[in-house]
Amino acid sequence: MDTAKLYLESQNTAEELGRSQIMAAIFRFHGHRETLLECLRMTIQQAVDCENTDDRDKFIICAGLITEKPDATFWRKCVDSMGQIEQWLQTLQDRLNQIAMIGQTAHGYALETLQFEKQSLTKQHESMGAVISHLVKVGTATVDDYRHLLNKTSQLASPDDITLHYLPGLVSCASVLGPVDSAASLRDARGLDRYFADKSDNSKWKLPDFRAAATVFWLAEYSGRYIDNPIGSPLRGVDLEAETESRSQRYLDAVRNGAFEFILFICAQVRADLWHDPAKVGLVSYLLTGAERFRNGPIKASDYFQEILAQNLQLFVDAFITNMPDTIRRLKFEEDEQRRNISIRQSHGTPEHGLHLERFLVIISYAFKGFPEAAQSFWQDPDSNLYGFLQWASKRQSTPRAAAFCEMFLSISEDAECAEAAHKFLMDDATTAVAKLRRGAPLSWAQIFNELSFYAPGISEKLTSASVQGDGALAGPLIEPESELMLECYLRLVTHMCRSSLSARTFVLSHPTFNLHEIVLNLTVSGVSNRLKACTFMAIAASLTDKSIDAGYALWDYVDSWMYDSPSLRNYLGTKTPQNPTVAKEGRFQSLLEGFELPNAFTRLVQSMIVPSPEESSLHDMLPFPEQLGATYRMPGMDPYVDFIMGSVFQERLADLPDMNQIWELRCTCLEFVSTCLSTFNEDLVVFANSTNIPVDSIISTSSLAAYVRFHPFARVMEWLFNDKVTNALFAAAHEDVDIVSAASPGSPMIVALCRSIEVINQVLKLQSIYFDVVRPIVKTQYVGRDKAIANPALASFEDVVLNHVNIIVDLGLYCGTGHQDLTMLSLQLLQKLATARKLSIATGASYGGSRVLAALQQDFDVDRIAASFVSPLQLDSRELEMGPEGPGLGIKQGILDLLNGSLETAGSRPALAHCLLGFRCTDRAISVPPNGLFANGASLFHAVVKLSADTISLPQVNEAAWLSSIRRTSCQIISKLLHSALTERIILEELRESGYSDAVAIVQTPIGPETLWSNRPCADPEFLISDSAAVFKDFLIQRTMFFEEASLDIRATIQRNAPTQRQKVLSSLLGVTILSSGEQVQNASIFELFDFIDMDISLPFEMAEKILIAGLDFSSCRTDKSDYGVVYDLALAKELLLLREADLRKAGKLIDPVAQQQCAAEIDAAMMCLQSENNYASIMLAQRSALNVWVKLVSMMLALGDFQAAPKTALALQALQIVLPKLDRTIVEDSPVTIPLAKLTYTLMRVLDSSATDKNVEVSAVHDRLTAAFRTALRGIGSASGGTELRETCYQTIRHFIRSICKTSSPLQRQTAKIIEHGGERLMDTICEDVMSSAGSCRVSALMVLESCLQLFQMIKSPYLTRAMTKLNFTSVLVDGIRGISGEFQQQREGQDIATLLSYIHTALSVLLRMSHTNEGAAAILEAGLFSAIRDSQLFATDPDIGLDVDNVEALENFYRLLISMLRILTSCVVSRGSRNQHVLAQGRAFLAENRQCMQGVFKAAMREGPQVRPSIKQALEELVGCFSALIHATDFVEVSFSIHPSAPTLLLTHDAE
Repeated sequence: MDTAKLYLESQNTAEELGRSQIMAAIFRFHGHRETLLECLRMTIQQAVDCENTDDRDKFIICAGLITEKPDATFWRKCVDSMGQIEQWLQTLQDRLNQIAMIGQTAHGYALETLQFEKQSLTKQHESMGAVISHLVKVGTATVDDYRHLLNKTSQLASPDDITLHYLPGLVSCASVLGPVDSAASLRDARGLDRYFADKSDNSKWKLPDFRAAATVFWLAEYSGRYIDNPIGSPLRGVDLEAETESRSQRYLDAVRNGAFEFILFICAQVRADLWHDPAKVGLVSYLLTGAERFRNGPIKASDYFQEILAQNLQLFVDAFITNMPDTIRRLKFEEDEQRRNISIRQSHGTPEHGLHLERFLVIISYAFKGFPEAAQSFWQDPDSNLYGFLQWASKRQSTPRAAAFCEMFLSISEDAECAEAAHKFLMDDATTAVAKLRRGAPLSWAQIFNELSFYAPGISEKLTSASVQGDGALAGPLIEPESELMLECYLRLVTHMCRSSLSARTFVLSHPTFNLHEIVLNLTVSGVSNRLKACTFMAIAASLTDKSIDAGYALWDYVDSWMYDSPSLRNYLGTKTPQNPTVAKEGRFQSLLEGFELPNAFTRLVQSMIVPSPEESSLHDMLPFPEQLGATYRMPGMDPYVDFIMGSVFQERLADLPDMNQIWELRCTCLEFVSTCLSTFNEDLVVFANSTNIPVDSIISTSSLAAYVRFHPFARVMEWLFNDKVTNALFAAAHEDVDIVSAASPGSPMIVALCRSIEVINQVLKLQSIYFDVVRPIVKTQYVGRDKAIANPALASFEDVVLNHVNIIVDLGLYCGTGHQDLTMLSLQLLQKLATARKLSIATGASYGGSRVLAALQQDFDVDRIAASFVSPLQLDSRELEMGPEGPGLGIKQGILDLLNGSLETAGSRPALAHCLLGFRCTDRAISVPPNGLFANGASLFHAVVKLSADTISLPQVNEAAWLSSIRRTSCQIISKLLHSALTERIILEELRESGYSDAVAIVQTPIGPETLWSNRPCADPEFLISDSAAVFKDFLIQRTMFFEEASLDIRATIQRNAPTQRQKVLSSLLGVTILSSGEQVQNASIFELFDFIDMDISLPFEMAEKILIAGLDFSSCRTDKSDYGVVYDLALAKELLLLREADLRKAGKLIDPVAQQQCAAEIDAAMMCLQSENNYASIMLAQRSALNVWVKLVSMMLALGDFQAAPKTALALQALQIVLPKLDRTIVEDSPVTIPLAKLTYTLMRVLDSSATDKNVEVSAVHDRLTAAFRTALRGIGSASGGTELRETCYQTIRHFIRSICKTSSPLQRQTAKIIEHGGERLMDTICEDVMSSAGSCRVSALMVLESCLQLFQMIKSPYLTRAMTKLNFTSVLVDGIRGISGEFQQQREGQDIATLLSYIHTALSVLLRMSHTNEGAAAILEAGLFSAIRDSQLFATDPDIGLDVDNVEALENFYRLLISMLRILTSCVVSRGSRNQHVLAQGRAFLAENRQCMQGVFKAAMREGPQVRPSIKQALEELVGCFSALIHATDFVEVSFSIHPSAPTLLLTHDAE
């Protein structure tokens, strides 16, 4: 049954892993066991060492409940089940061996499954090992159990991880049952002791040294029972002296049988250093010589197990030192004896004598390494056994013991507190001169200095006699075979103390007689091993920790002199040997290339020499070395060092190393050097020198900016980074199989090297433009004696390099799933850089980088694997909400979202990296959804983003925390970009609807108000703009905008797809009721309630106060255009600019006084705050505007496309107007950029209301009230002093529409409206006339149209007000004068081409005159303004209309006729309005006709023409023109009057007519 259940439960797991269901079931089974055991282990561990006593008691009760079983004890069960696991493992191993012999089996995944099982069972065995050790400490094990364990372990046959898992249990048993106050009675304990003393076969172990180890564990604890001989003890008749003697002897026998070797071996395997440590490797392998039978390769152990092992070994160390002091003394004495005998015989070769005490010292070092709290026990009490042991062990040391002692000393002085104590310990005898008693003194600084000084000159003297060359081999052996080992360990101790303790470092560097650098560099020239040389470089590097600028520069000079064997240094040291010419010319670089340790240590030294000193100013304008470095004997600068590291070490040395760990570590060292060179270069200095008036040259600390650029290692390193071999090495360092990466431990060289290589690629991409544009040209002009080019000239940018290694994109994606946080974050950042690099994503000519990136991603299903690894980090975990911004998953979430968002931003309309990751198949131009892929099944990365977006939007605390809000914003931006791209819009809309996202988001939109808190501040808070709050509020606006956008796209899509029911759902949701897919109806905020964002009053940005010290700075060079921020200040650049000014003031001596310094700092802070507040203000305004624009669009769309009945549509428009008008009123006064969209919406709403006002279901008075209110607001908009033409134009349209609508029928509104206009008075007329005269284009026309409709209104109510007002303003004559200049305007406009606007203006002006001429008073005003003479001057009628018939341009001809028609209508209207009694006017009219008789005849003629060549539109225009002429002739009685004067004239006319 259980099997079946397991099998069924594994279905989903199988799909996720892409493995068979049986395998998935096996995975589940073991996973379940592992988890159970871990829970058990943690429970019992808490019962042993939980800090909080109350909690500990609870865990103890828990442990009690678990372990109380009626049958055999629980503890034995655990030991037995370890045995079962071992048998199981043995069976698996047999299968694996079988597969290895006969090749792979038929079942493809068999090997993988077996290996997984082996790994999992080993883990389970390890958990059990920890459990039995903890259980002993809880007190559940008895003496018999201990025996049971001993019998079990005696059967183990090889020292591997299985054996290791029993070690803590053995120590625990000894420590719990051995001592005097233990659970075991004296009799039981003596019985146990007899087991260990037994030499017969019944206690034979398969591993004798394992037995020896178990024996020393036991004796160390058990001897404690006899240390204060108990008086009156029950042991009468027992010779305690003899027993103690025999115990000691047994202990020594056990040690000789390999007890310490066994423990040391296990420690060295389990706690192997991730990073290569030359001296330690040397020491441990020296102490384990002769132990060849041990297998190689580290033993894997979990962190918790290493901790348990260390804690148990600490118990053992403490017990041995405390309980068996005599035995330790005997060990030392015997060794010293052996050494004496050997040194008499002067035998070389490996030591035969036991190095047992040394091994014990190194075991101590392994036990305490990484546990500074435990190490405190050595230092806390000077009278304690442990401190006494330290003092004793440090005296009268043999060479190997000195080495081992250093090793132990290191591990117990790790944290600052212990390191200080250790420094004091070493200082104790530094005062007495003990050079004579070289061996007798305890280890102290004096001793170390003396030894190092003794060997350095000693070696160099021997060299002088032995060889003439500078770098010869040793003449004879060193005094003792282990001297090098001891020197290495001394150097290591110096290295460690310099790093860990400030006082130790100060002491070493300022010692009066001992010059560390001099002696140490002397050691390196002599023919010592590379390992010792490596230790010397490490010691110098450590002495540079937190270096001062002067010390750094001094060391550069010293190292460079040593490197080139310079004359000055030779004189100083009194070197007698002749100078080696190649060294003087090329330096000693070649000798530093041997092996791994030497180049690695030297590169680390150079790296620590170029790290900026903490003293350096925040301006970062210094070189890491003296500007004239080496100038007396070579080209100055550090280029040779860069060339050595980049050209020789990184490129050549790496390729020859045999060991992968060494390769990774050397890569790390080189890449750290590269990264430091790139990151310490301050490119802003170059930017400002080019773009501001600040004298950068004179401010910075180098002699000139050109010198800074040329000497800084940045230039040379960048050049190397465009070298093909170096880029190959760089990209090789960024590539590793993802499964290996997942299994590696977080701090291992591989992971660090991967991180560094990714960091370097990132830096190069960021800095390449400044290198190509500025740095390279400077270097080229400055450098004359340049060697051959390093860089490949064909590479124009680093993107070209990336395209040659395009698979890096796949690697980076896969690294994100490895669980290493730093690696994931860096990979995401670089991926984002690559995804937004234009060369890689956009077509350039024939080569399209983007397609290569997509092709690389989409082969082998890598992209699915990458996307799948992004899905789980995007889930919002409740624990993350509790942890806040510190949570580890947060950066990764933000990184993934930024990557997708950046990629979509750059992609535009092409498929890009983001599309692939989100779950689409991409080709060059199109995307599709693969059937049965992750997207189709709703499991793609896109769905994860959508879920994350919905989850964060609906969190109540999202406006409280900036990090949450930022996740909400970026996820919304991704969805928004997908919705706006033609590639994805359709698919995405559908997904959002079907997944329920749209509904979920609609339900949680909540209205906001002035009290709403944003990251704990309301909008009006004076600090709002310089805190997180501003960002949170902006994020909120962006999310709101996206909500509106999606709704309007949804409405549009329902029209295209013709889905009315879906449209009703969307509209219903916007109006306040969301209908869920289940059919349930939920109330939510309506679109009108969500118009709250416009009312938020934000505190204004800070004013830039008058600055005294930093006055006159121009920040315009710091402005950049960011996509969702608008144009803002780059704050980092601005800060640099301020720091430059500060440096300038300092150079000018204006900041000597502390008050001035404080004032300058305060001004800089204040300036930064101003810029920050301006940035935030600008970005919020931008977000508010875009939210408003989308809201306006959405409301217009709802009204236009919503299929509403008249009544609800009117209600909707009324509600909208009711909300919009007060806002519009307010913004008109404040001159806000949001006024125009609101005014346009008002116009739209007015048109909607106007069209529905005629419907019988509509309450007319309400509509009229709203319309009048809108009309009043529009008048205010025209009168607003600050509004632009666009606003006025919109208001004109609104007014015109309103007046036209009330003029359709006689309505009481007419008089009211006229009153309002009269009330606006001259000011209103002024604005309108001003617009007509001076505005451009369409605004003139709109103003005229308003005039015309107002004239109509006043004529309807028989009021002459407007005509008089126009005349008073002299506006009538302006319009009439406009007629004069018509042909002139056409001449000008022909060059400007915009004839249509001009025509519409002229026609509108003429229609105003026509409207005005309808009243007697108006006509009089027009005629008085000189209508007839204006028409005469315009020369329009002087043109022969007949010529036009041959003109090709039909449109122009028609336009011409239309102008004539308009003029004639005005003339006729004026004549008629003035009445037939006004003879003067009639005479003028007749005169006009007579004057233009030729034109009139031409028109009549043309109108008679028939034939296909006459266009219908022209024919119609001509007929209208004939009608106009006829009307004027009729109005002026032209024919009759002419007839009376010239009887022949009419006949002439009539003959024309007849023709």
